Amino acid sequence: MLILLTLPCVECVFYLTICSSQQAALSPLPEAPALLLAASLHLTRGGQGGLQGKKGQAFRETLETLVQTKDKHCTQVLVFLLFLCVTDTLATVLYPEESGRLGSREMCTDLLTVLVDSQDWHLIFKIQPADQGPYQAVTMATLDEYTRLRSFAFYSVLLEQSPELLKRAVLCPGFLHTAALCYAYLFKLFLDGHTPNLLAEPHINQMEPSQILDQARQFLLRTISQTRPTALSSSQYSQLESLCAELDPEVAAALSTHLGPAGLSQEMDFLL
Repeated sequence: MLILLTLPCVECVFYLTICSSQQAALSPLPEAPALLLAASLHLTRGGQGGLQGKKGQAFRETLETLVQTKDKHCTQVLVFLLFLCVTDTLATVLYPEESGRLGSREMCTDLLTVLVDSQDWHLIFKIQPADQGPYQAVTMATLDEYTRLRSFAFYSVLLEQSPELLKRAVLCPGFLHTAALCYAYLFKLFLDGHTPNLLAEPHINQMEPSQILDQARQFLLRTISQTRPTALSSSQYSQLESLCAELDPEVAAALSTHLGPAGLSQEMDFLL
């Protein structure tokens, strides 16, 4: 899956030991690149049996502690950790025999719960590396097969979340643009026959690709209707309108009705 970062750093192993003893708030993250820290925490976490029991609860509390610091580096570590767990979740779809990765779905929920109000987490699902901000390394560290299915992974994970969490996600700045782009590319995957085949007994909550596409469409239409007109810049609107007009006229019409040129944010173009 990943082509780098195969061993946890010693500092992260020590930090995770502190997490397990419920003393994480007393110790800052080690000084290291965010992706390395995330990969180390991810690998070490897997070696301790995932998120079961008291250690799992302590790890969840650690996630909340890291978010509450409001430190940009901590946020980046958590976003990279989310990326690694999403990739694991995708691996369970592509290779269902790898049952050891099933805990990644619960981990994605835990991470989204603490990250959902941040503007950063959905950047890992942007299609173009230039749009991924400080998370461009996710493309360099991922095999092409996983990069191609990023839009599928976005909705596969998102649609499993609670209604309360989804409501918070919709309010996150920049979310609509990511959700609409992922829907458009998911639609293209479906038309081209490139959605993954379920090779074995599916996960208990796992949907077929056609179900994911249908529910993604309904979710996007609801999101469009609930989003403020200023949520998209004029360039973002033009991009989405062009993509959706060819793929799904109903989505394009919803964009025009709720977020058409009259309500667009011209100022946002200068911030992108």
